[in-house]
Amino acid sequence: MRAAVILAGGKGTRVQGCEKALFIYQGVTFLEHQIQILSSVADEIMISCRDEKQKECISDMVHLPCTVDRVEGTGPIGGIYASFLEIQSDICFLVAGDMPLLHREVISLLFQELEHNPACAGVVPCWSNGDLEPLHAVYRKEDVLSYLTMHKDTRKMHTLLSHLPMRYISVESLYVYDSEFRFLVNVNTHEELYKLEKGDL
Repeated sequence: MRAAVILAGGKGTRVQGCEKALFIYQGVTFLEHQIQILSSVADEIMISCRDEKQKECISDMVHLPCTVDRVEGTGPIGGIYASFLEIQSDICFLVAGDMPLLHREVISLLFQELEHNPACAGVVPCWSNGDLEPLHAVYRKEDVLSYLTMHKDTRKMHTLLSHLPMRYISVESLYVYDSEFRFLVNVNTHEELYKLEKGDL
C-alpha cells in the first residue's frame, strides 16, 4: 500500500501566522489541490498538524485523518514521526503543505523507484547543485521510524537522510513531466502567493 502525508504544521511565520495549507489558489485551498492529486496515487492520505487547535481547523474543512505532533516545536521531523506511527502503508510520499502544484506522474515515479529498490529507505529528488527536496519525496515507513525512535533528538531532515540508505533522483530528469519544475514550487509569503496567482512563480 501507498500513503501520502501532507505536512501542514508549519507556523507560517513569514505570513503572519496564516495557515499556508489553506491559502486559496484557483478557487480552492492548497490542501484541496494536494488531496485531489494524492487521492489518485495513494491508498491513504493523512494530514500532519502541529497541535489540536490546527487539527480542529483543518478537520472542519477536509474529512481525512489528521495527526498532531507528539512533541511541540520539532518541525517536519515531529510531523513525520507522529504520522508514520499512524499510517498503515509501508511506503509514504511526504509533501509540505505549501506546495500546491503536485504532479501525479512525478509522484508515481517516486513510488515506483522505491518499490523497485527494496534496500533503499527513500527516494529524494536532487538538483544538479546538490540541493535536495526531502519534503517532496517517498520514504519507507519502518526505516524512518526505526531511526527516529533510536535518535529522538533528530530535528533536521538532512540528518535523517545522511544516516539512511537513500536513492537520489535527478530533478532535471523530471523535465519531461514539467519543464518548469512547478511541482516543486513552495509558497512562503503573500508576495509569492500573488506571483503564483499571476503565473509568475
